Amino acid sequence: MERRIRPTTHPLIAHGYGILIAPWLVHTAQQLYAASLSDSRLPRPDTPPTVADLLDRYRQQQNNQLEMDLAVLGSTTEPDIGWNPGPSR
Repeated sequence: MERRIRPTTHPLIAHGYGILIAPWLVHTAQQLYAASLSDSRLPRPDTPPTVADLLDRYRQQQNNQLEMDLAVLGSTTEPDIGWNPGPSR
C-alpha cells in the first residue's frame, strides 16, 4: 500500500508531468522543519539512516553539553536555602 503524501511536510506535489506548489503550505513546512531541526530530528518517517544517525549524534552532543553546563553552574552557585518573600508589609 502506498503512503499518502503529507502536504505539510511536502508542499511541492508531483502531478502528471509537473509540480503543484501549495504556497500557503511552504511557510508551514518551513516552520515545521525548523522546529524539528532545532530538536535534532526530521518530521519524516523516511529519513535516511545516515541522516538519522547524524541527528542522533548531534542531539547527544547537545545533551552532553547541557549536562556539563549544569554541572559547572551547580558547582559555582551558592545553595538555595528556600524562597524568600521579602519583608512583610
